[in-house]
Amino acid sequence: MKKHGIKILSAVLALIMFSAVLVSCMREADPGGAGRTVPSTEAQTAPEPSGTDGQNTAPATETETETETEQGGILPPPAGTVSRPADLSAIDAIPRDFFPDAADDGQGTWYMGKTVYDEATGEISTVFERDPETLATLEEYGGIYLKNADQKVVYLTFDCGYENGNTPLILDVLKEKNAKGIFFVTGAYIDTSSEIIQRMLDEGHLVGTHTNNHKNMALLSAEEFIDEILSNEEKLKSHIPNAPDMIYYRPPMGATSRWALAMAQAMGLTTVMWSWTQYDYDPNDQPDPYSALENAKSGLRPGCVYLLHAVSSTNAAILGDLIDFIRAQGYEIRRMDQ
Repeated sequence: MKKHGIKILSAVLALIMFSAVLVSCMREADPGGAGRTVPSTEAQTAPEPSGTDGQNTAPATETETETETEQGGILPPPAGTVSRPADLSAIDAIPRDFFPDAADDGQGTWYMGKTVYDEATGEISTVFERDPETLATLEEYGGIYLKNADQKVVYLTFDCGYENGNTPLILDVLKEKNAKGIFFVTGAYIDTSSEIIQRMLDEGHLVGTHTNNHKNMALLSAEEFIDEILSNEEKLKSHIPNAPDMIYYRPPMGATSRWALAMAQAMGLTTVMWSWTQYDYDPNDQPDPYSALENAKSGLRPGCVYLLHAVSSTNAAILGDLIDFIRAQGYEIRRMDQ
């Protein structure tokens, strides 16, 4: 009886082993068949139905989320681009008051502090400066008044409302001295002088926007503000399709406020004010070159942003001497993006 049981058990075990071998052979012959086991990782990545329509909806990627944030007006456009903010609700809540130390003209126009440079000693004396709150607000929105003020560097900026023959002379001097600057152009300048703008770009200078119609941007509606910037951008691209976006922005008359700074930042712009200028924008009432040069020398300080109007014959005449002076004092002339 015991021997008979052992024989039966051996037969059962042999049958089980034969069945296992047979199943294995079938799976190798048909790996996609009904006997295939789905790996656990594949099962975890299979999309699951979502939403009321039962359709598969892929989760938003990190890139998509960032784009939505930018389009929502929370962040400016990608670096190097200028565009329309999709959502202005946060900016609409910003008061449109001018700065606490604004001039009494009701226009919000910019003025710089005054410092005096002593050429003999190299010392800089402050006569007066803008309110710290004003400068802090400008910095908060990425605006520039002084740049790299802890270094002996200066920046040459030129406003171009229209062309009267002096900009090519200015470009000649900059080329001779191997100095780079930035030119802020209006729509009228683009329409009449696109070949000069092309020369600016070809010779390594930056081109910024001075708006299409040179209006007081701080007094415009949000839509008017946007149109002044985008229409000028479109105008430049119509003349010079491969021109980079004009991401640097100089407000006409320097008229700005916290609201205007926020608008510019939301469009991808860097607002560039100035820390030195003089009366040079009336072609029929030009300062004499000697006095103008001495005035410009006196304004030298670390991080200084010089504003020179390109319609000025005086500026064209003194620019070479000014550059030589700046460098002789141990200062470097940098482009605005450096």
